[in-house]
Amino acid sequence: MSEREGIVSVDLGTTNVKVSLFTTDGSLVYEGSTGYPISKPRPGWFEHDPRDWFTAALSLLREAVREAERRGVELLGLVSTGQREGLVPASRSGEPLRPCITWMDRRSSREVAEVASLLGRRELYVRTGLVAEPTYTLTKILWLKRNEPSVYERSWKLLQPKEYLNYLLTGRAVTDPSLASRTMAYDVRRGEWIHELLEELSVDFDKLPEVAPSDEVVGCLREELKRELGLSRDLPVVNGGGDRPCEALGAGVLTPERVGEGTGTTTNVATTVGEPVLDEAMRVLLSRHVLRERWLLEAGTAPTGAALSWLIENCFRDLIEAEGREGAFKRVDVEVAARLGRRPNLITLPHFLGSRAPYWREGARGAVLGLTLHHDRYDLVRSLMEGMAFVVRDVVDAFKSLEVGVEGLVSYGGLAGSRAWALIKASVLGVPVRVLRRRQPSASGAAILAGLGLGVYSSLSDVPRSFFEVEWECWPNEALAEGYRKLYEAYRVLNEGVTELIEEVGDRL
Repeated sequence: MSEREGIVSVDLGTTNVKVSLFTTDGSLVYEGSTGYPISKPRPGWFEHDPRDWFTAALSLLREAVREAERRGVELLGLVSTGQREGLVPASRSGEPLRPCITWMDRRSSREVAEVASLLGRRELYVRTGLVAEPTYTLTKILWLKRNEPSVYERSWKLLQPKEYLNYLLTGRAVTDPSLASRTMAYDVRRGEWIHELLEELSVDFDKLPEVAPSDEVVGCLREELKRELGLSRDLPVVNGGGDRPCEALGAGVLTPERVGEGTGTTTNVATTVGEPVLDEAMRVLLSRHVLRERWLLEAGTAPTGAALSWLIENCFRDLIEAEGREGAFKRVDVEVAARLGRRPNLITLPHFLGSRAPYWREGARGAVLGLTLHHDRYDLVRSLMEGMAFVVRDVVDAFKSLEVGVEGLVSYGGLAGSRAWALIKASVLGVPVRVLRRRQPSASGAAILAGLGLGVYSSLSDVPRSFFEVEWECWPNEALAEGYRKLYEAYRVLNEGVTELIEEVGDRL
């Protein structure tokens, strides 16, 4: 481990790509990001142009290489992580044959029903660890076969975003278990494709990438890219994996007692387990980890960050104009934190894009209950945070019912710095919340993974503690916790009752 040796990680996110350079002693010496647009050609459709990813990543890699040279850091390897479940139909030359259908896309509902009818929803969950819904790659492939058959036929490989990027970097089309297990066509316990399911659905097996361990070196940077970046030596490329398991690794969420909560656009709650753990009630999901012989027990929940942004942008335009977007968020957070001593008396159901884990009710909608003329816009923000904390509690309770001990919450992501959100979570859950100094641990987790694969670290105990540094802690407030225990009981009743009413009304809304 040295401050003179480094690993570059590429994090291919939903709204931007980030490139980071870490020295092997855990120091971050370069970080850059570039955004790209999300296309929404129809309601419920979300697409990326994959060429945007590569253009942005290559530009940032040039900067990272220059910074390494300036600091005298020898590059040992490169690794990628990023968004999961998307679909890129690619030609053998690496050309995308259509825009990427991203993980957010909901167009394949019909195909979900088709897959579920073959195995049954429960058997599908037992085999794949996933609840049947449109997020996963398999249903997107079926939609492509049905609606754009010529694109499907011309596809050489059907890749997820990180896999596509690695193909352009190395010329090898390969996935890893953490991403294969997000297709809904991979046996999460056995670690192999479900061939009979693919055959029944007439999905060509040879269009899928091979599966290799997440920490395996899958090739070296292509010669033309080496020249373009000004590298004189080969640069090994480590396979990498999905953003959520890399987040867990980077956050030090390595045992069931530690639960990670990442809140950006959405909130994801996850923990690491040493054997497959399936939930009889199918509330939470199981995926393969980027660590060998580990699994990720997780729950992707409501769009917390997206909903909070929507609320502030629509109700606090005066603050945004006066202090800018970041300043407005900070001002709102301070005001909400100051009001937490007041008795909570609003309930928000944060199902603004339907309801995912742990409820899985596509027809659910958001609602604010208890409004009077005495409430104001800050009360709405507070109630939204509380409603999301109740969702997190339901996930944590599901973990506990599976005999996963929860001693504390490790918080990261764009909203982790919110003091109000941290105190609300701690008081609702009754456990301390530890906020990471590095708010985006998927990049550092990928670098740790590469260090393991390259032999820099002989084991996890060898990884420098600086990777996992906590910035501050927040402990439950007992008076606040007492109020939340009562409010939570009301939330449970209203969540079920209101969701049933909304589902009954259906398309009339």
